[in-house]
Amino acid sequence: MNLKRVLWIFGGLGLLTFHQCTPLETEIIDTTTPITLRERLPAVVRQNEDSFTWFDTNGGNVNSRVKFQLLSNIVLDSIVWVFPGANPDRVEGALQAQTDFLGYGTFRPYVALTQIDSTSSSRTRILRDTLYANPVTVNYSENDWNSYLRIGPDVWENFGPSNILIGRDTLVDQMADSLMISKRFEGLNGRDAKLKFSFKVTKNLPALAGTGSAKKFSILIDDFERFDVRDVGNDQFYNTTITLRRKQQFDLAIVRYPSLYQTRWSISTASPTSIDANTLEVYQPAEDSNTLIGYPLALADSTYVELAYGNYRFGVDPSGSRLIENGTPILLLGEDDGSGNYSGQYKLVVSLERGLPSRYRLFRDVNYSDNEERFDVFIDDFRLEFD
Repeated sequence: MNLKRVLWIFGGLGLLTFHQCTPLETEIIDTTTPITLRERLPAVVRQNEDSFTWFDTNGGNVNSRVKFQLLSNIVLDSIVWVFPGANPDRVEGALQAQTDFLGYGTFRPYVALTQIDSTSSSRTRILRDTLYANPVTVNYSENDWNSYLRIGPDVWENFGPSNILIGRDTLVDQMADSLMISKRFEGLNGRDAKLKFSFKVTKNLPALAGTGSAKKFSILIDDFERFDVRDVGNDQFYNTTITLRRKQQFDLAIVRYPSLYQTRWSISTASPTSIDANTLEVYQPAEDSNTLIGYPLALADSTYVELAYGNYRFGVDPSGSRLIENGTPILLLGEDDGSGNYSGQYKLVVSLERGLPSRYRLFRDVNYSDNEERFDVFIDDFRLEFD
């Protein structure tokens, strides 16, 4: 197809101007010595889009359509559009071209131009130039946390109006699977990406400073931990970025770490009516496997309790300083509130040695809700961006 014509196009599609161009190469051919000159062709590339955001974790389902237009006032003999990572990836002989970029990533389209000047009988000039359009960026943004695979107890909530993921600090059995949500990302075209999001940690006892050194949540990429949150300011959003190198696909997991676990231990008494049945649970701090915590509420003036694990019972030795199997039950005293009703709220802290109870401490007038810090996690604006 002979394209030797004047290309002067007005108007456009609300189009964007080109990004950059390379120096022109001019090749002069005659019967003696070829001469190469460097210039620029007066031409402009415009496009109607250069940035897309989609919500599908499978980039194989993502097509981003862009229209391009060439503007010039010179005679051209060849126009070749090149669209790496697109379909079609090449269009020839057209002033306007349209293509679909496939998957996620940043794509760098360009057009190669050729002008041939053979007006001289002694030599022919061949001019070649390349114009680069704006890079086309196709990013991912999370909009459906409910689509993630949940592993272990479900402590996750999707706050729909703002699409924030909430990880509750929920009591779970210490034998439970990981508190995890996961998803696979595909169709990334082997490009570098940045995983970005905002997060905050809120605690139930805001009067206490800091959020403590215990791990709150972590991000795993292909089963390797890439980010974790420990001691941060209470109820403050932070921004973070995780760089991913040359990924075609990857598996993402978000793991939640509770402050306390429910255990198979319990508080036992020979007189069930002397203690609140809802206060027999025994907990273990997630970061301290050598400590057990209970909050028994005595309902009588004298309540005797033991630490129980299945059929095993532990009480106090004759010296009163250590816990032993089948020892003397621990005394909890209740106080009369003036109407003949007795109550006494305690915190029982047990130290373990090789998994066996060894010592204990009692604290009076301390309850679970006022004494144990709990932390909720909020994750927002979760996205993949490509340079």
